[in-house]
Amino acid sequence: MYVEQVEQPGTPENGKRPIVISVNGKPVPPLGLGVGNGTVSLEPGSGEKLRAMLQEQMDKVDAWLSGSGHLVRQPPLGTNEVAWAMSTKFESRAEGEPNSFVSVVSSYRTVLQQTYDSVVGAIENYQRLDETHRESLRRSGKQ
Repeated sequence: MYVEQVEQPGTPENGKRPIVISVNGKPVPPLGLGVGNGTVSLEPGSGEKLRAMLQEQMDKVDAWLSGSGHLVRQPPLGTNEVAWAMSTKFESRAEGEPNSFVSVVSSYRTVLQQTYDSVVGAIENYQRLDETHRESLRRSGKQ
């Protein structure tokens, strides 16, 4: 199996190009799409392990974000105009710019949450499908 990431041509309004994952030249749809339409399911034992790993990572990211407050302040570089300008620039890089630590880690946290929600949904899909099959077997045994 060959997996690759390909940037799509064109640039959305936010300035970022979407990444498309493909396997053997065929694009792979987002996990949430497959979970939402019921085509992706996950056995509960495996799903719970994956869910726990995602939760652990989200907890770490939350700690990083809560500890990033000390990055979002102007460093004491002096009182002249150049020092003030540099200090302000460093502060904006820590918090406000699209590629700042806080922005990048917040985006990562969002992706982790979406993946976590998809895993929970995939487990629910499996359980629904399992119950449907169980009920079907019960009905066929009564006939």
